Amino acid sequence: MTLIAQCTVNGAPLIVGDVLLSSETRTGLKVNLPLVGDINEVLSKRGMPFEVAFTQKTNLLSDRLVVAWSGPLIQAERALNVLKRICFRTDIQLDDIGAELNAIDKQAIDNLQLVGTLLGEASGPLYSAHCFTLGVKPISISQLGAVFAAGTGRDAFLKILENADWTNSGTGNAYQVAHALLGALTNEEYRTGNTILNRWGGGFEAVTFSEKNQRFEKVGDILHTFWKLNDAARDSIQFMPMFYKTTY
Repeated sequence: MTLIAQCTVNGAPLIVGDVLLSSETRTGLKVNLPLVGDINEVLSKRGMPFEVAFTQKTNLLSDRLVVAWSGPLIQAERALNVLKRICFRTDIQLDDIGAELNAIDKQAIDNLQLVGTLLGEASGPLYSAHCFTLGVKPISISQLGAVFAAGTGRDAFLKILENADWTNSGTGNAYQVAHALLGALTNEEYRTGNTILNRWGGGFEAVTFSEKNQRFEKVGDILHTFWKLNDAARDSIQFMPMFYKTTY
């Protein structure tokens, strides 16, 4: 599963997504990991899968269109391929996106969730931002208004949003908020281990609007957390967090 989210920070859109891709394959591995909470019990008794990979959940399709997804990879590819075909149209509208998504066989994307933003006309230093979703309902958060979030990390993310005024009383920009939020998510991943328990995390990406370049851009210099499994020792297995600073 995963974590995707979309909100507006002082007029600027912000989209966040993790990079962990879980497998439904259960290995049957029984281990004792040096982690907090009841993770060991979950891993040993429920057969929590270890077979995971990484993929981009936040997709910057063009300067004007960004989409994040949650659910089966094969269903996400169906929807993204449709949007890729129209993303560079100069006259693309929100109705065009809705029509393309609605034309997909519902059973082919029945477990897919999408959040996305299409930039519209310029309005001062910002562009109008048109949000669209698939299978995701909004929740109201103080200072941020409507927030769209999905995936097994949804509840933990919303709690993080509710714990502070991320807009700095209206003076913070989306880049500053993105760095703070991704730092908070990394801390959640390292401090609690709940991202392993719920199978989300593994590093995060964010996209927001660049006033300087007048387009969507990835937020740079993000500190990621990756969980590393070391099974070389004969009598123990270690599952340790590794940190990487990535510049986009």
